Amino acid sequence: MNLTPAPWKPRTVAGVIDVGIVFGYVVVLGMVIAVIFPMLTGPTSILIGSIMAILLIEVPIGIWWWRQESTKGDTLGKRFAGVFVVNAATKKPATSAECAIRVIAKLLPWVIVHIMILMSTDPVMGHQWWPLPCLFLSAAIGAASLGSAYVRSDHRAWHDLIAGTQVVSN
Repeated sequence: MNLTPAPWKPRTVAGVIDVGIVFGYVVVLGMVIAVIFPMLTGPTSILIGSIMAILLIEVPIGIWWWRQESTKGDTLGKRFAGVFVVNAATKKPATSAECAIRVIAKLLPWVIVHIMILMSTDPVMGHQWWPLPCLFLSAAIGAASLGSAYVRSDHRAWHDLIAGTQVVSN
């Protein structure tokens, strides 16, 4: 089997499909959280809101992505686009641990973004300015990671580099 780095078009199609599925989940769950979060008051409201966001948004998404990639080597979007995840050095299917590291590295900037959004709008603390630079920095890190897949010759994003994985096609 001749595996080559996945070109940017199929990888983009895969990403759009996967993010579209996640977006639907986040919109529905976001409506629930938007109703619950204003009910949280007191000095622990940010902590509780952050924990809720992580446990209800990032953790299920991470588990879903990890489970697909560690068992099938792809996600629904990757399967549709004809690309899959392998160990970059051996070109064998990525291990469960590599997939877990990949997903954590991919989602970490977005976890930070969610926490910063909550912190910048906390009614108890008052509107704070300092989370906003952190928000933009985290978003920039996430965007740069994804962008690296487009400019590197091996098409590896930062989360691929951290996990030792690569998205390939036949």
